[in-house]
Amino acid sequence: MTTAPFAKTSPASRPATVATRAPVVYRDSRWFAAARAIFISTLMVAPLSFGGVQPWAWAALALVAVLVMLCWAMGCVRQQGLMLAWTPLYVPTLLFLGLAVIQLSVRKFHCPAKPGI
Repeated sequence: MTTAPFAKTSPASRPATVATRAPVVYRDSRWFAAARAIFISTLMVAPLSFGGVQPWAWAALALVAVLVMLCWAMGCVRQQGLMLAWTPLYVPTLLFLGLAVIQLSVRKFHCPAKPGI
């Protein structure tokens, strides 16, 4: 007497069929590498330009920041997408920006210059 294989299978014996997406491969393009290199070199060289205190140093740092942003934008265009991931660093950043907005909007604590000086 031969027995047939299990006619009814339990969920535990069936292979799990989970719909999975294909893994996303992020290619680090030359644009992202250039933006990263320019950013790091700017952090290292900025103190040499008096920390951006002089007008010419401030302008140079602003131009480098624009260049880094353009390289990053070109990398996003070449990658054909923009992905922003949540990081806990957003919380202190938003708190800092909120403090800046409060300080810029509240003028009642402004100390006017003393007359005659």
